[in-house]
Amino acid sequence: ARHMAAVRALARAQASGTLTPKQASRVGLLHADATKTTALPDATHAYLSNLCFPPDLEREIALALVALPSLRFAVTLRPLPPEALAASRDRVGAPT
Repeated sequence: ARHMAAVRALARAQASGTLTPKQASRVGLLHADATKTTALPDATHAYLSNLCFPPDLEREIALALVALPSLRFAVTLRPLPPEALAASRDRVGAPT
């Protein structure tokens, strides 16, 4: 249901002129298992509406996001688990 709502919202944004066809073509909406890195292999940006996620699911998704080589930016509604942030720092070589 959420995926279809997102598909409809994207179509409305394009139909209303909020997004140009070129901009809309750059948006990818996937209905997949976000705990698997194969679900988002080329993702550069991610949005995680994680307010109601149980801790184990949130941790799995966060660690999968950190493992994505092309990910440059992630937005979450709640801070990610500390171990995911540590994995992110390890990946990019940032100080701990």
